[in-house]
Order: sequence, then structure tokens, then C-alpha cells
Amino acid sequence: ENVSIADHALQNYMIPGKMNARPGYFDVNKTPYLREIMECLHFSSNVQEVALMKSAQIGGTSVTIAFLLWLMDTGHSAPTLVVFPTERTSQRFVKNKLRPAIRSCKSLQKTMKLATLNRETLELIDSPAGPIGFGNSHAPNSMRMDSCRVVVFDEVSDYPGDTGQGDAVEIGRGRAITFEG
Repeated sequence: ENVSIADHALQNYMIPGKMNARPGYFDVNKTPYLREIMECLHFSSNVQEVALMKSAQIGGTSVTIAFLLWLMDTGHSAPTLVVFPTERTSQRFVKNKLRPAIRSCKSLQKTMKLATLNRETLELIDSPAGPIGFGNSHAPNSMRMDSCRVVVFDEVSDYPGDTGQGDAVEIGRGRAITFEG
């Protein structure tokens, strides 16, 4: 499907009131500076890597969620790895942000069985687009054995650098090598 990530979010990504000061459907028109980022993430874009340097609370996590919902819903084959600074931040993201977004996503209610979502671990969600795995930068082994088309790094400034097994960003990028070209 060629729907934009922003349009998909406006129709399907409900931000719950208990997790946000501005609940309701995600509307990029309220944060227009995020539109170009979302356009660059679309697979029709020629952009291969997007880096976002930002302050706190400007919508970066919402862009990540909108992108993941779009991936799950649009039929792209896109095994994905999302890397967080720690296991705790990864688990909090899945439990408090992503799962509620999936549950409230109207279009995904047709393709993802909510009972299956409830049984998913905090490390992996099996979606129509392929698996979405969650790793953490302090444990590079959490990123092993996964070949991914998409790798998302969150809060890279909190990564430890070389963990003795290598740099977490480079390890994560290595997971996408089979999908290059």
C-alpha cells in the first residue's frame, strides 16, 4: 500500500489519554516538523538512513510507533529490530506504548489477533509484516540471530559505546546486511 505514514497514523494511531497529555489520533499537522522524517521512513523514499537529534517530548517516540504500525499494516515484508539503551526501556516501550497502540489501531484489529498479542513476549511481536524484535544496547546478544530489513535505534546517546562485544549501533546495522541492495 502506498499510503503515507502520516495519513495511516491519522486514521489508525490512537494515543491513549493515560499515556499522553494530548490523547487522540496522532496528527502530524500538530507537529509539522515530523512530517519530513515520516516521509523519509516510507519505503518509496530513496533515503536509507534517518538520524534524529532532538530534545525531549517532541514526538520522536510517536514517529517510531506510527512507523511500526504502518509497517505492520501495509503488507511490506519488513522484519524489524528496535534497539533501546536498556532492557527496562525496551520493556516499558513495548508494554506502555506499543501494545496499547496496536490494540487501538483500527486497521490492525482485522489482521492481528489480540489474544496472540497478549501472549507475545516483551522481546518479540509477530506481526503481518514479520517479526518485530526488541534489543538493548547493553546486551548485544539480544540483537543476534535476527536478520532485519529495518533497524530502529532509540535514545542512542544513552548507549554504552563498545560493550566488549562491539558497538551496539554497528551490531544492529549488521543485522540488516542481508536486506541491502
